[in-house]
Amino acid sequence: MEPASLAALFSATLDPNHREAAEKKLNSLRKIINFGPLVLQHASNPQADQASRTAAAIFLKNYIVHQWDDVTEHDIKKAQEKGEGMPFAIHEQDKAVLREQLLEAVIDSPEVVRAQLAVALESVLKADFPEKYTNIVQRVRFCLESQQHQTWYGALMALYRLVHAFEYRPADDRIPLDEAVKFLQPLLLQRMQELLPDTSEASVSLIKICLKIFFCYVQYDFPLKVFDFKTTEGWMLTILKVFESPVPAEVDKMEQDERQETIWWKTKKWCLHIFAKVFDRYGNPKDTKKEYHAFANFFVGNLAKQILLSVFTLLSSFIHGKYVSPRCLQQSLTYVRQALKVPSCWKLIKPHATDLLARVIFPLMCYKEEDIELWQEDPIEWILCRTDVHAEYLSPEAAAQYLLHTLCKKHPKLIPDILTFIMANLTDDPARIRDKDGALHFLGIAGRTLMRRKPYKEGIESILVKHGFPEMSNPHPFIRYRAVWLFRQFAYLEYKNKDNLHMGLESARRLLMDDTQLPVRVESALALNEILDNQKAAEDFLRPHAINILRVTLDLVRLTNYEELSEVLQTFVVEFPDEVSTCATDLAGHLLQTFQNIVQKSKDSQDDERSNSLTGMSVLQTLELLNDCTTEKPQLNAQLAPIIIQVIQIILQHDLAEFYEEMFGLLTSLTSKRITPSLWEGFNICGQILAKPDCGIDYFSDMVVCLYNYATRDREGFLSDPARLEKMCTMCEHVLGNDEAGEEAQCHAAKLLEVLVLTYKGLINQYVPAIMQVVFSKLFSNVVLSELKTQLILVIVAALYYDPTSTLAVLQTAKAPDGGDLIEKFVKMWLDEVDCMFGLHDKKLAVLGLTIFMQLPPALRSPVVQALGPKLLPAALLLFQGLKRIYTHRDDESEEEWTDDEGDEEVVNTDDEDSHKKEMDDGALEGAAEEEEEDADDEDWGSDGYQSETLKHLTTPVDDEIIDEFAIFKQTIMNVQQHDLEWWNVLAHDMSETNKNLLGEMIKFADERHLNKAIDQPHVKQQ
Repeated sequence: MEPASLAALFSATLDPNHREAAEKKLNSLRKIINFGPLVLQHASNPQADQASRTAAAIFLKNYIVHQWDDVTEHDIKKAQEKGEGMPFAIHEQDKAVLREQLLEAVIDSPEVVRAQLAVALESVLKADFPEKYTNIVQRVRFCLESQQHQTWYGALMALYRLVHAFEYRPADDRIPLDEAVKFLQPLLLQRMQELLPDTSEASVSLIKICLKIFFCYVQYDFPLKVFDFKTTEGWMLTILKVFESPVPAEVDKMEQDERQETIWWKTKKWCLHIFAKVFDRYGNPKDTKKEYHAFANFFVGNLAKQILLSVFTLLSSFIHGKYVSPRCLQQSLTYVRQALKVPSCWKLIKPHATDLLARVIFPLMCYKEEDIELWQEDPIEWILCRTDVHAEYLSPEAAAQYLLHTLCKKHPKLIPDILTFIMANLTDDPARIRDKDGALHFLGIAGRTLMRRKPYKEGIESILVKHGFPEMSNPHPFIRYRAVWLFRQFAYLEYKNKDNLHMGLESARRLLMDDTQLPVRVESALALNEILDNQKAAEDFLRPHAINILRVTLDLVRLTNYEELSEVLQTFVVEFPDEVSTCATDLAGHLLQTFQNIVQKSKDSQDDERSNSLTGMSVLQTLELLNDCTTEKPQLNAQLAPIIIQVIQIILQHDLAEFYEEMFGLLTSLTSKRITPSLWEGFNICGQILAKPDCGIDYFSDMVVCLYNYATRDREGFLSDPARLEKMCTMCEHVLGNDEAGEEAQCHAAKLLEVLVLTYKGLINQYVPAIMQVVFSKLFSNVVLSELKTQLILVIVAALYYDPTSTLAVLQTAKAPDGGDLIEKFVKMWLDEVDCMFGLHDKKLAVLGLTIFMQLPPALRSPVVQALGPKLLPAALLLFQGLKRIYTHRDDESEEEWTDDEGDEEVVNTDDEDSHKKEMDDGALEGAAEEEEEDADDEDWGSDGYQSETLKHLTTPVDDEIIDEFAIFKQTIMNVQQHDLEWWNVLAHDMSETNKNLLGEMIKFADERHLNKAIDQPHVKQQ
């Protein structure tokens, strides 16, 4: 393709009338050899229009980011599953040209083009450095050695992108980068030192990118082999000189918002960023890793105090009214906070502690003019800004809070002075209202420490009563806000006088219901929520007001779209279910309207997309909790269902995938007790979502409990339409056959198949062989997760329990993938996995399956079964040992609280699990049964032993206590001993004395269980 034609295409992308056609043409050309180099040629052509060059640079960046890596089989398979064309990677000869020319393009291009090309270069470096991109470091050095300063910036940008490409990699993978930095850093430091006297914008810009390179390199790892003590000292002292360099006088003439964006204040920010990060991660001997202890001692002894003095100089400027950029102020306080933890630095800080508290921290914690302006102009934005995590991280106010907290915690001798300072500023002087806000703010932050120290925690209640609660009636809205915020900070306080707690609750409730200021009402709702969470006495006080609080909070959610308010709704729904149920339909209608508003806001504006999503999720979770509160009241629950279905329809209508997880939660809640005819549409929804080619399979784990409900809550309805059973089986097969689902989701799919087999015993004969085929196909593939292997085995065991004759016929006639006997391979795999069958259900089902093999008549015992006979009894005894302990513990303690005394050892020994299984030869099962007597480290007691919290909710008829595996086992042993002595001799072949004793114990335990049941239930007869 001619360069001129390509240039015309990029120019066309800038015209809205021709953009779509031009982009389509460009995408059709991307597979042509030499396409990438031609795009780069246009992007770096100084004669071309800059807008067109920028468009080419952006296209090239995306082209390289998405198509540089070689195509793998996985990529091909994924594309086929989505119905897409064959994946494409850039041709190797084009890659070679791009590797050769990209660096020069980055160096020579204007900033707007360079920024895009640099990102493209980083993608190349991630993939090819150092193996295929061997000369990049030498070329960067060559540019930096040149006296042509105009080449330095591009070379430094390339080096920054190299460091950034390796930023998050582990130390072993960073070795090529370490070698590159070790080779370049002396020259880099030299260039910085040469640039220092020149305070021009161009010179300081070069210094800034050097600082970014250093920070990026040391942020997560400080390679001492690259930066030894002497080298580090040289760098840090040079950075300190950069930090101390004066800002040009003309900057002070700019508007304050403009000053912080200048290169001089940005450079100071990066200096402070480096100081704070190195001190935090590597410079404190008490807080750093062992390998950095020597460096930390060096840093504290040689650098930390010098830096601290310079930081104090900057803070002194702030105290005296000179401009300091917000980020520099925040980073300075962060550094001082780290210094507080080091005794030698504290000696420097201590004389200035009073000034630090009164003249730096305190002013930052008082409200400011800009706070008042935002409160008045856009109170909703003011609320959202206060909880913006990113903004808080960058905020000087937040840094001041953390510093005050650390001062109180690390140096408690300051607390009396701090309290005196607070009291002095809690004045009623209208001219000092801002000081009162700061004092209350101080008290709330210091209170976290005060509540943990005996000398002070006794007096907090009286301080709140005297200085906190009355301010909730202050005419100034900022003070009302701060007073109710203060109440929330002391949510954990143990009130000696419950009337005082009630006073605070009533004041906060009144503000929520009646205040005219939105931020005050929101903070009041949050305070009530937190107090309710932590004060048992608050429950009775708030109970009569619960419904009104819920209604008002719902209005606030709709008005503000503030996610944390949804947590208030959820807390009140959970704490007051009886009260909530009286108006559940009305509340559900409000939640529906709120969700509709959120969806509409998202459509109207993309600015608050994340906030809308989080709030929407919380509203849906509240609706689910509301439905859960009414499940035992069928008539009321039936009134909620249409409202929830409307919500689900909104999600589907607008294809709001971000709410799918909550949607399946709602469906699960709706179907938890009963399935009405209208709810069967939800089953179809599950199938439609799962069938989505791009992401459907990602939601299978979210819908699995819902699918379980459809399979078990209305058995007649489920079987009344054969398509439902077929669809369920197809969905499970789809998940098991797609490794993109992940092995956890595949465990869930296998469990659902097991549930079907056990729930519909005798009713789905034509489906069981197909289910077995699907399971065997997965079982004999590359299954890594032990839990998945166990779950797949249990599906076949369930089929054996469902119909022993038919299942054995399949096992004995079918062949394994390698051509061997299927039954031999399966039973051996099963026996190898018995020590990995955790929990009551898995052990019980496995024991029932082994019992079926033990009671097979001679006609059904193939030579393979006969040969495996001696392994069956030891395996069963191993499982019975675990079952006995489970039942014993469950009888001794409540089902939620019992744990195995040796359960912790299971975690310790998991590394040996795989090797242990491989050693289970002919005699290993018997040995394992003996070992079980002394060591229970293969038991996992938590949640009945299930590895997945989801699986424990998917119960089956086998879990019914009417099915007594001990009694069935005892009866089987007696029958075999009496009527088939030859088979018994095979089963008990070479059985050790230990296992003989275990067998006796199991039979004795079976008798005891039967006797206990007979006592508890006199109608129980001998089985």
